[in-house]
Amino acid sequence: MGARTMHTARVATLSAVAAATFAAPVCAQAPSAEQQLGTVQACRAIADVAERVACYDRASAPAAPAPPQAARLPAPPPPPPNEQQFGLERARPAPPPPPTPQQQAQAAMRELDQITAKIASLRADALGRISFVLDNGQVWRMTESEGVFDFPDRGDTVTIRRGAIGGFRLDWGTNIGVRVARAD
Repeated sequence: MGARTMHTARVATLSAVAAATFAAPVCAQAPSAEQQLGTVQACRAIADVAERVACYDRASAPAAPAPPQAARLPAPPPPPPNEQQFGLERARPAPPPPPTPQQQAQAAMRELDQITAKIASLRADALGRISFVLDNGQVWRMTESEGVFDFPDRGDTVTIRRGAIGGFRLDWGTNIGVRVARAD
């Protein structure tokens, strides 16, 4: 093949590549896979490396974004209800099931910072630790005994408070109390 024929073939190939490459953005459509394959195969015929690479770059470039479409028309209103549909309205979702007693107790524990009860009885174990039996059935054991010489009597009202850094404190009277832990 002569030089002029090769030049003509190259120009024809480049023209075809350019037409295929630039036609898609103008039409605002992405080239199909077949069009891209044809463009890439046409690039293979280019002898000059720089031109061939440029051809590959153009063939693999993403399509231009589609031009903005005309403003969308609002959706048509729903058809008026007819007598045949009367009473078939969508059902409301069922309410969640009520919490179990255990979940209720856990929620109440998270919410309480203190309880108030009356002393039902006092017990002492072999080590001399005193347990306070409350009228609500709870048993609280004293965890410290330093400096306490007077304890509440049966029928006295006590308050058990949650401590600021953990633990609990059983208080009675004015500024009298001991640290306690739940024993039951």
